[in-house]
Amino acid sequence: MVRPAVWELSPTGEMLSSWYGRSIIRSCCKLDYGAAQQMIETAEDAAAGPKEWGVEGKVLHGDFTWDEVAGDVRMLHTLAAVRCRARASMPPPRPSRAHKRERRGRQRLRRRH
Repeated sequence: MVRPAVWELSPTGEMLSSWYGRSIIRSCCKLDYGAAQQMIETAEDAAAGPKEWGVEGKVLHGDFTWDEVAGDVRMLHTLAAVRCRARASMPPPRPSRAHKRERRGRQRLRRRH
């Protein structure tokens, strides 16, 4: 039992809705970073498949295909890039009051020594 966060995002990365609760997650497969990267890098290659992605012989649970998994990996990669660009264009966050108090406390300690 886990407490996942489920977000519905627009293609531009804006949060449309969210849900937080208890759930059981049933994954359709296990991927390593290398396989996911291969799925991303071979997006333009229509002939690429499980062998090129390094998942040949791996178990796929449920009513899914490796092409669907690769499509989802690519979509998540694209969405992560969109969100990263959006974050980079935002102004840096202002320090919280607790952070400012901590910094002032350290400055006082330096003056005493």
